This record gives sequence, C-alpha cells and structure tokens, in this order.
Amino acid sequence: MYHHIGTGDFVDATFQIYQFPLLQKGASERFVVIHHFSISDVVDLDSLNAGVQETYELWFELLYEREQEARKKKRAVGGDEFDF
Repeated sequence: MYHHIGTGDFVDATFQIYQFPLLQKGASERFVVIHHFSISDVVDLDSLNAGVQETYELWFELLYEREQEARKKKRAVGGDEFDF
C-alpha cells in the first residue's frame, strides 16, 4: 500500500494524518492536530522490497512444510499420492 501511495494513483497527493483530540473539561473550542509526512518519511523502497521478499520466503517455507505434513499424514493413513 505504501508503494502505491508513493508511485501509484496518489503520486500527487499529500500524506497527512488529522487527529481530533477529545475536548478537555471546560474547553469551548475544538482543535485539530495535523501531522505532515513526506513520502521519504513513509517508505524506504529498499526496506519495503526487503520486507516483501522476506514475507514471500516465509510463506513459501510455510506452504512447503504444510505440504510435507499433509503427505506424511496421508501415507500414515494408507492413502497413495494420487488419491486412487
């Protein structure tokens, strides 16, 4: 998502967070706190790519382990690999 903010449809948008704090007792005026960010504050493309790569690697490892466990269980029950 951060990558799309930086390079996608939001390339000309300004990233801001608007915070509306609760009124203090006795306060008559409400105020807004605006936090401004530049795209470099939001995402470092190298870090983003490394995180995405790590996520893919973890998922492939997890899927491989699940497949191996399923095959072991199937053999223990007496099934063959082709479900015949």
